[in-house]
Amino acid sequence: MSEKLRTEQVTKRYNDVAALQPTTLSMRDGEFLTLLGPSGSGKTTLLSLIAGLTEPTGGDIWIDGRRVTDEPSAKRGLGMVFQNYALFPHLSIYENIAFPLRMRRMGAAEIDAAVRRVLDLIHLPHVAERLPRELSGGQQQRIALARCIVYEPSIILMDEPLGALDKNLREHMQTEIKRLHVELGITILYVTHDQEEALSMSDRICLMNNARVEQIGTPAELYFKPASVFAAGFLGESNIAPAKVLSTGTETLLGSADGSTIKVAADAGHRTDAEVNWMVRPERLKLIRDGEAHENIRRGQLLDAVFVGGFTKINVRLDDGTTLLAKELTSGQPLPERGQSVTLGWSAADAIVLPPGA
Repeated sequence: MSEKLRTEQVTKRYNDVAALQPTTLSMRDGEFLTLLGPSGSGKTTLLSLIAGLTEPTGGDIWIDGRRVTDEPSAKRGLGMVFQNYALFPHLSIYENIAFPLRMRRMGAAEIDAAVRRVLDLIHLPHVAERLPRELSGGQQQRIALARCIVYEPSIILMDEPLGALDKNLREHMQTEIKRLHVELGITILYVTHDQEEALSMSDRICLMNNARVEQIGTPAELYFKPASVFAAGFLGESNIAPAKVLSTGTETLLGSADGSTIKVAADAGHRTDAEVNWMVRPERLKLIRDGEAHENIRRGQLLDAVFVGGFTKINVRLDDGTTLLAKELTSGQPLPERGQSVTLGWSAADAIVLPPGA
């Protein structure tokens, strides 16, 4: 698959403030890549630089093999979808979608065919003559996306497009955007601070923090193999605790402050005696019943068990004072009562080593 976008050490500074540290990023044709991070992480700055809305302090930007660093936004062949839809309130839906085609001086018949085609694609052919204010938020966002799709841009840039929608509508739109991405093979660069949105929609995620790239990978790679404590914490609930490397090999053996040991997945990146953290996701922890065996076993006291529909959150305070969170599918099987002694278990393959610090 060919390369669609590349940034090479692109940076942005405002006087002494680094809005974006040197960033190198590559994106494949047809890929759905999400820039994910908290406010101030640099994700919107990077999108703005790629779009040509902001001039970089240094570095280069390439689109379809062409250097566009110094080109204006209008010549980069990009489409943009914003959170506020940016539809013309006085124009009909038909004319909103037709607008970029009229700007390109396409013929009337060609415009009509293209507009009708994308209205069918988004399942809204019946709203062509309505005004934007007559549509719901979700419908307006679909029209904004259709207005991009209709002129077939090289890349569609989406900046927090679902931020103004309620939870149910947001989830519906996630499915709709992903459907269009797959059906049309379009390339999408998407910005969000919503972890679930990024995990459910993306081919790859570029996690950003403190104006730099923290980690790039598939959703599964970032979730199960985070590269840092920040990545582990930002991509979902996690159990993280300090330890020391005792030995490495087919498995890595760690030592806790209380003298107990933890087996984790093989890790060649840390020497013996190194101070590290270990991490395991809550859904990988199991409440052990009689007769069950696990590579890692910890005993403690049940603090609480919270029913959350399809699963139950179980908080356990271990004998060394550490608190671990487990998630179990709700099965109807009775749980131990608060204050009762319980045992947690997990496999070495489900626990990983993280570097110390944030």
